[in-house]
This record gives sequence, structure tokens and C-alpha cells, in this order.
Amino acid sequence: LKKRCEAKLKEAEEKVAAITLDATGTPTGTAPLDGA
Repeated sequence: LKKRCEAKLKEAEEKVAAITLDATGTPTGTAPLDGA
């Protein structure tokens, strides 16, 4: 169960990273701290 939870957490973190960063690692408009 613990392994399954860790895998789900990792997936979620990767999704968040994909949303907030573009291909070059620059924050996109979904990152609120940049004032974009």
C-alpha cells in the first residue's frame, strides 16, 4: 500500500511540474508567483 501511495504522489508531482514548467523549465502562466 505504501509503495502504491508513493507512486501516486510521484505521478501527481510530475503532473504539477508539467503544468507549471514549459520545455525549458521556465514557469508558464499557471505559476502565480511570477506576475505573468
